[in-house]
Amino acid sequence: MYFSSVQDVILFSLTFLVLVGFGFLHFFLFREYAQQKKRQERRLKELEQLVQVEIIRSDKINTTSHLLDHVKSRANEQLELIRLQIKSMGKNSSF
Repeated sequence: MYFSSVQDVILFSLTFLVLVGFGFLHFFLFREYAQQKKRQERRLKELEQLVQVEIIRSDKINTTSHLLDHVKSRANEQLELIRLQIKSMGKNSSF
């Protein structure tokens, strides 16, 4: 390369430094993008695990609720049977 003056050398050096600077900036930008992408994927996996835990917890609560409803209905049936027996005993004792 042949430079005709010092100004050309300085201009070439500055241009080269600017291009190298852009290269470094792009390198750091892409590296940060890759790190952010990994963090986001990790967050999504953690969120998916939380959703699965919540689904399991909700299912257990639902099962417990059905069990309690069943126990309640059986208890009400038994109470009604006891009421009828008491009522029938009261009628039988009056004869």
